[in-house]
Amino acid sequence: MKRLPVGVLAAVVLGLLARAMASVVCDVSVDEGFTYFLSTLPMAKLMVALKGEAHPPGMYLVTKLFSGFTHSQFWLRLPSFLAGCLAPIPIYWLGKQLEMEEESMWVGAVVALNWLTVIEEAKIRMYGMLDLCCLVALALFLASEQPWRKRLLVVAILTLPWLHLFGFGLLGLMCLLALKPDWATGWQRLALGASLVCGGLWLLVVVHTRHTVGSTDASVALMSTGQSGVVLKFPCSLVGLDALAWEAGWAANGAWSAFAWIFSLLFWAGCLVGALRLGRENLKASLLCTGFALVPPLTLALFSLWAGGRFVQQRYFVVFLPVLLLLLFKAAGPKVARPLGLALIVVNGLLVLALPVNPALHAQHWRTVTRYLEENARPQDKIVVYHPYAITAIGFYYPHQQTRFKAEDSTGGTFVFPPGA
Repeated sequence: MKRLPVGVLAAVVLGLLARAMASVVCDVSVDEGFTYFLSTLPMAKLMVALKGEAHPPGMYLVTKLFSGFTHSQFWLRLPSFLAGCLAPIPIYWLGKQLEMEEESMWVGAVVALNWLTVIEEAKIRMYGMLDLCCLVALALFLASEQPWRKRLLVVAILTLPWLHLFGFGLLGLMCLLALKPDWATGWQRLALGASLVCGGLWLLVVVHTRHTVGSTDASVALMSTGQSGVVLKFPCSLVGLDALAWEAGWAANGAWSAFAWIFSLLFWAGCLVGALRLGRENLKASLLCTGFALVPPLTLALFSLWAGGRFVQQRYFVVFLPVLLLLLFKAAGPKVARPLGLALIVVNGLLVLALPVNPALHAQHWRTVTRYLEENARPQDKIVVYHPYAITAIGFYYPHQQTRFKAEDSTGGTFVFPPGA
């Protein structure tokens, strides 16, 4: 195993510091609260509940392991942000296969400090682990001759379907490419088949039991928060320009809106040009990167335009960002990649540094809510929650663990937290 460049190791350290800081200063979100409280169920009840959950069980089982000995949001978030901070390493491996060694180090540094990636990976969710596994699978599927690379690729392939449904998409793509005789080895095909079978069995259980158990997926109820008609502008959010404009007070400016559209369309066009250039050099790598990182987000964005934007959240695009940046930098070339990478590092570094002093960057402020409840609530008071799943985040911080939170949704369904209360 060759020694990694200093730039890659520096990006890992910066990413670790950024995510560790975010895990402390950012409040636990509604989704995180849901993940935590579901993971505190006894194992038998948890397995029943997971049959009605849209997400694969991996993150719940990891969280259950940690929740058995800690209630600290830092330690509960550790698996995700620790995995996420390692992303510059497989980005560098992938860049070497694309003959983009220098550009890949810039991309790794941008991803290490990307404000949206930092926030999403510093959560009690699966995003850090998903990002790392996808990048490892992409990089080592293209080159895995050494024994340690083979073992690592097998681990990544077997882990993917247990983290997120996007994992099935990448597995399916690799299976399609593996149909070409000289694009995959026998052991790679065996690992892909085993992973699809194991993950597929879980999907069959979910599909078979979903109508009887019911959905516990909080994201279904939160779909309406998507941005209708502007999802093609997500590159501005991904690289930090939207947040910078908000901080500077430009967000409502018509000129900024025009710039955002121009930047985003140029971003997508640059990725397409990069994919075409890569295709002339390495068709397998181009199909793998394009099929994973370019086709799904554009399809999702166009579908969301038709559906009114309700099916898209910014976090859905985070997993694609490293490969999108590699394609963009492939189109730009080394001379443009350097100043572009430096500019993105500066913008996102400033946003990450602003996280402790500007809570607006991380949206949900449940510690403030629970602090108010602790100081002002009386025993006879009732706690009214705007949405049933919000009680998961409030319940995470509310110090009176014996308190029973209860809410009803518009269908009459009852939600009680902590589970079993």
